[in-house]
Order: sequence, then structure tokens, then C-alpha cells
Amino acid sequence: MNALQQRMADALAQRIAAEQLRTPFCAGELAPEQQHAQATVIEGKPCVSFASNDYLGLRGANEVRSAFADAAQRYGLGSGASHLLGGHHYQHEALQAELAEWVGRDAVALFGSGFQAALGSLGALANAQDCIALDKLSHACLLDAAKQSGALFQRFVHNDTAHAEQVLATLRHRNSRPASSESLSWLVTESVFSMDGDHAPLRELAEVARRTDAQLFLDEAHALGVHGPRGAGLAAEAQLDAKSCPILMLTFGKALGSAGAAICGSKDLIAYLHNFSRPWIYTTAMPVALAAATRTAVSLAQQAHRRERLQENIRQFKDGARAVGIALLHPGSDSPIQPIRIEKDSVLKVSLALRAAGFYVPGIRPPTVAPGAERLRVSLSALHTPAQIDGLLGALGAILAPS
Repeated sequence: MNALQQRMADALAQRIAAEQLRTPFCAGELAPEQQHAQATVIEGKPCVSFASNDYLGLRGANEVRSAFADAAQRYGLGSGASHLLGGHHYQHEALQAELAEWVGRDAVALFGSGFQAALGSLGALANAQDCIALDKLSHACLLDAAKQSGALFQRFVHNDTAHAEQVLATLRHRNSRPASSESLSWLVTESVFSMDGDHAPLRELAEVARRTDAQLFLDEAHALGVHGPRGAGLAAEAQLDAKSCPILMLTFGKALGSAGAAICGSKDLIAYLHNFSRPWIYTTAMPVALAAATRTAVSLAQQAHRRERLQENIRQFKDGARAVGIALLHPGSDSPIQPIRIEKDSVLKVSLALRAAGFYVPGIRPPTVAPGAERLRVSLSALHTPAQIDGLLGALGAILAPS
């Protein structure tokens, strides 16, 4: 065994010993009548999925599928090149304009994924003269972007605005690197947290950013389409304009049911990214057909009835959980993400027991969450039926009941 093989074997052995080894399962083929439902097939067994981030059920919507098929027939699938080398199509341009109007910003840059968007924006904008305060529970892409930027950074206690302000002050004091008039401070958070489903206190954080002269960078991945006026996100709900929140990150793989991401802000911000964001400059533009389908998803996501149906399902699940004595991690949250804390030694057993009962709810373990914070991550959709939600609650109640 050479040195590389030994390194990999040792790391995998450590994951196995800690019961943290991850292996993806291959979802099987669904029957035609299940194509639009929240369903999956695991090892040949159909299950109702409570794992998907397809909150509005747009991934299989007929209008979205038709838009994709029509665009693929007209333009082919791929874009053929990066945005700067001729791969920027009018479908991309139209998608950017429609997103900008939706979230109330002047301009948009498209990226292939949320991870690319984070690395290609925060990682390109911040530098070694800067300081970054990052919420402790922010997504790994934001943490990696902060590291890549070279800025001095520290994570603050989750949703603790006083600690965020303290961290910014401490970082400024500790930063021994040469400061200049170009030095910036950054306050980075998600609006809805992907593993907890709770909301950031955006108005308070915007006030911290104002007092400390920091740039507020907000990841709206799990809020877009779900919260705010016309589903425009929590920044819009909190009435944070471009001055108080200059950078918004959106992803398309959640409520929009598509794939890709965007950074939204001023025209100068987007021009900067076009010239200095390596993940944007050196990546093939998203497929033209995908941009066209995403435009349709953006239009559908602004219709109120899907959000209303989703909120009905969230209320049903929360009320039912309370009725059968299931303690939710954040009972006050109106997010479709509704985690249930489970002991470390039981989280996989409970997840497997649910799968045997016909429900797929993933057990979340370290390093995705901190040791001791294991949970089931229940993710609700507008497509779930009342019977499916009641079925999950019944199975949970039976499995979690004291023996």
C-alpha cells in the first residue's frame, strides 16, 4: 500500500470506527403514477420521501418539464462554453433579469451550484486584509469560502447577534495584517438554516452590520420560494434593501426544483464577479435548457397557492407531532425543515425503521452536525398529502414510543 492508499484507508477506518461512514444509495425507477409524488425507491422498496428540498414540488411540474424539453429541442442541452466565451445565452440573460426583479436587486450572476456561488463570490470579494464573522451553523460552502478568501475569520454563536458584534470587534483588534482604507468586515449567515430549519434574526444582524460598517452576506437557499412576499425570501420579508444587505446568494435546487445558483446585488458587484470570480470565469455556463426551465420555475414559485399548501402541511406535521408527543428541535419554526433530535446510537436505527415502514427520513450525523446534535431531518413539501404526513407521524410515534 503506497502513501496515498494508506492515507485514504486510515481516514476511512476512522469514519467507520466513529460510525460516520457515508455511502450514497441509488434511487430506483419510479412507476409512472409516482413520478410527480414525493416518492423514492431504496433497494427495490418504494418509500414516501421526507428528505427532498423540493419544497414546492416544482421538480416534476409539467410546466417545468415542458420548458426544459422545448428548450433542449430548440437549443440542445449544453451551453457549449463559459459565459465569457460565447456560452451566455439570452435564456441566461432573461433568467438573471427575472431573478433580479423578484428579489429586488439590480443585477445577477449565475453559477453552477451553491458551492460555486459561495466560493466565487465571498471567496473572491474578501481578502487577507479583511475580517469575517460567520454564523456557527452556516453551510460548509460559506465556511470554505471564508477560508479560501484568506481573511481572518471566526464563527459566532448561532443566531447570537451580540456575539456576532463582539467577534467583529475582536477580529479587527487581532488582525495584525496591514490595514488600509480598503479593509472590510463581513457578516455572513443563512436566512434559514439547512439542518435546523430556524431563521436568522435578519433585522438585528443588519443593524449589527450597520453599526460595525460590515457587509452583510446572506444565503437565501432554503428561504427562496418558501418565505417572503411572492416567495422572494426572508430578506424581502425583513425589508432589507441592497444597502442593508448588499449580497444575496440564491440556489435553484431547493424550492425551484432545478439546479444552479445565483449571486444578486449591485451592477458593480456583478461586474466585479465577471472579472475576478474564478469559478464564474472558468466554468461552462449552465445548460440553456436548464436556464429556460428555471425561468418557468421562478414564475411558478411566485404563485401563492403552492406556499399556502406547503404551510398547511407544515402546520399539520407540527400539530401532529405535538399530539403524539414528538419533540421538534425548533417548534416555533415555520420552515419545511423540521428536525427531531435523536440519540447518537439510535438515529440510524430510527431512520432504518422508518424506511421499513415505507418512509425515507435521513438520519443526520457528524460531521454534518456537531457530535451530540444527531437528528432526523424531516423535509416537507407542498406535494405531501395529509395521509402521507399522518402515516409518517404514526410510524414515528410507534418507533419512538418508550418500550
